[in-house]
Amino acid sequence: MKRFIPFLLIFLFALYIFPSSANDGTKEGSCAAIVNPDGSAGSCNQITDDVYVLTPFESVSISNSSTWTDNRHRAYYNNYNVNGFLLFDVTNIPDNALILSMNLLCHLENAFGSPSSNPVVDIYWSDDDNWTRYSVTGGQLSLNDLLVDNIPFTSYIPTYNFTPDIFAHDWTVDLLDNQICLGFKNDVTYYSYVYFYGAYGTPTGPPPELTIVTTDGTPEDVTISLIPVNPPIIIPAGGGSFEFEVEITNLEPASSTFHAWIMATLPNGSTYGPIIVRVVTLGTGGVILRTMSQGVPANAPPGDYVYSAFVGVYPDIIWNSSSFDFTKSADFDGLASSGEDWEIEGWDSGYKAASIPTQSISLSANPNPFNPHTDLVFQLPESGNISLAVYDVTGREVVKLAEGWYNEGSCQFSFDGSQLSSGIYFARLVTESEAFTHKILLVK
Repeated sequence: MKRFIPFLLIFLFALYIFPSSANDGTKEGSCAAIVNPDGSAGSCNQITDDVYVLTPFESVSISNSSTWTDNRHRAYYNNYNVNGFLLFDVTNIPDNALILSMNLLCHLENAFGSPSSNPVVDIYWSDDDNWTRYSVTGGQLSLNDLLVDNIPFTSYIPTYNFTPDIFAHDWTVDLLDNQICLGFKNDVTYYSYVYFYGAYGTPTGPPPELTIVTTDGTPEDVTISLIPVNPPIIIPAGGGSFEFEVEITNLEPASSTFHAWIMATLPNGSTYGPIIVRVVTLGTGGVILRTMSQGVPANAPPGDYVYSAFVGVYPDIIWNSSSFDFTKSADFDGLASSGEDWEIEGWDSGYKAASIPTQSISLSANPNPFNPHTDLVFQLPESGNISLAVYDVTGREVVKLAEGWYNEGSCQFSFDGSQLSSGIYFARLVTESEAFTHKILLVK
């Protein structure tokens, strides 16, 4: 036992000197930030390998005519055009990380504005960093890329969650410089302001928190599938809309966070979009199922389109994609039936993990992948009219396997792909109240 004690002490000392590291090489837990001359500092807490929660090590208000005026940050408009700034230390985030999302939580201290001129807050990325409130001079700091636009303070609640547009700025330079500077401004009304609690000092209160979600961009086993609801899709000259289903599946052995986005390829070959971009987090085996609606405006040019969805890191890192075609019949004829924008609906309805039943019918294929035969089996909870068909990736119907009245229980149909080329196909079961799509893979 006495011989064991020195080894135990050495082991504990090693843990103290060499704390556990995350998969990306950074240390999880609390991490040091830059310390100000008065001893105050911000904080960094690494929640997971890819999630960081930061508080600022600088939190100031600055005018064009004076140095820092207090230790709060604010959006303040008057004839001096006073702005507030937050400075965050991102030393603990790897320089090669890709930022998927940001959220800025601010605690409201005070706000002023008449009912007709309430404050409206904008948040910018600022190219100024490496400053402190002890050295900055009036008018020195700048506002550059707009990240949050026109948040009205018509009613004052204790906390505000701002979601910066991460695509409005290239964050590479910030990670290399180890600092992110955010600026607040109210440029809409006269003599109105919003004060938020600062990171230290008087008045006391919770500091703002910047949550940053990152990834290293390594390809992950996440798939996305699109299938049109009623192909072929022909949009009239005056515009219209179509419905489609999207399914995203995480096949990784761990939770994955990534971007999902949709683009359209126009008849002239150019691309339009992103029509929508979302940050998605899915646990192991997690599935997102959506029935969505896409509007096509009257001023969209006529011709053949490719409608595509992607998962990965927007815009250049693509892990998986899926697409189908649609057509706009002719030029706008003056009888518009849709708006002047590519409006999309149906994403923000929540999702359920694959382990939680989302529908009362089931559809499976065995074997899958297959060559060239597979059995499609579905389970009906009650008797009724159904349709079972197989589609290719463009949404074209390959074969109708079943249609009509079927009794409740299990039904099985054989699908022969001997006359088809290798690739992804979709089996689609439609009942009187539900629809279910299952991806199958033909490998020859």
